[in-house]
Amino acid sequence: MPPEKNSIWIDKNKFSLLFVWTDCRLQKSFENSMFSVYIRQAERTIDVEIGSTILETALALGIDYPHGCRAGNCGGCKSHLHSGEVELSPYSKFALSPFEYSDGLILACRAVPWSDCEVSWCELDDVAMHPVLNITGTVSKIEKLTEDIISIKVKIQENMPFEFSSGQFVYLNFVGYPRREYSMAGFQNGELEFYIRKINGGLVSSFIWKYLSVGESLELEGPHGNMFYREQHEGPILAVAGGSGLSAVQPIVLEALKSQSDQSVYLYHGVRDEPDVFRSEIFESLQDKRTDFHYFPVLSEAKASQTEYKMGLLSAVLEADFRCDPGFKAYLAGPPPMVETCTEVLLKLGLDAMNIHADPFFTDADQVRWIWQTVLWCWMDELHWLQVALAESDMQSLKTLFSEVQKLQLLTMERE
Repeated sequence: MPPEKNSIWIDKNKFSLLFVWTDCRLQKSFENSMFSVYIRQAERTIDVEIGSTILETALALGIDYPHGCRAGNCGGCKSHLHSGEVELSPYSKFALSPFEYSDGLILACRAVPWSDCEVSWCELDDVAMHPVLNITGTVSKIEKLTEDIISIKVKIQENMPFEFSSGQFVYLNFVGYPRREYSMAGFQNGELEFYIRKINGGLVSSFIWKYLSVGESLELEGPHGNMFYREQHEGPILAVAGGSGLSAVQPIVLEALKSQSDQSVYLYHGVRDEPDVFRSEIFESLQDKRTDFHYFPVLSEAKASQTEYKMGLLSAVLEADFRCDPGFKAYLAGPPPMVETCTEVLLKLGLDAMNIHADPFFTDADQVRWIWQTVLWCWMDELHWLQVALAESDMQSLKTLFSEVQKLQLLTMERE
């Protein structure tokens, strides 16, 4: 019998008993405790139980709170904390930067109230406001782009008013497999396109590469995500993609070039070697026709000593090659280490953190590593905190313990 949904369960491992039991004891200790949270746009006060997040409670009560991944990775539920105190479970700094946190912003999906609070979700240019839909689609085309990236096109059901902002993602759910999030590389004639990387040991990507066929049905949910094209921005744009991260920045680049005739756009696409470059025909054609567009494939593991492309790590190439004007906006997507190092470079070059929008592509392996690191770290300290908290009924000790337990719960809701 698996544990309740609010408990982490690691099969055939002694750690599971500790954390399930700890979580149950904490929940029982606060059985009748809750805090009031006023949500400005909803003009409504909700009661949030100890240990629950603002987002999960709001959604359960039928409030249409903007959100995306629900796991602290996308920033779709970014909100202003006007008053009160919350405990933030672990989250990606790409979803909420230290600057934003110090400025009073929180992630509703990570925010556990520890007092009565007042919040409001970010609006206008901060959040893409599109209705989240559950729709049915059919695979209409499969195309191999490189040795580890394919393109699939999905024809969505007719007469469905599906709208999204360039750069956002949807959840794809194939029958018999857990759902996964994929950015939309394009949308034409009712067909959504996705670039999907083959991941060693990846359950869903392995199925897509080996067994998916044209005509197969699937479910889609979305759009989600806070890394999207800001239409009101009129300054230059820097788009940085690693591998299949091109799926998120490609539509941003194309929309920017379409909507702003005098807006300079720079695209850096990092891959391992020349055979891994894909969709270059689109961008080379645009570069030939436009003086305001600049396209740079970057090879990190080039075998040839000479190539027409730039060589080196994407972050190193950016640091040596690029000079940021304060008016730039940057959009980054790809593996988390690439996004992190490139973000650090851009900050070093003087770009404001508020003008950097990122979508790190976390894999299941990334999530498993995070959980196991947390398990090993918590094991050394957990029993001591539990003893102190339950024996002394100390609120701060309980808060600290609960925060550590939640590190194990971080990614089980949407990425199990």
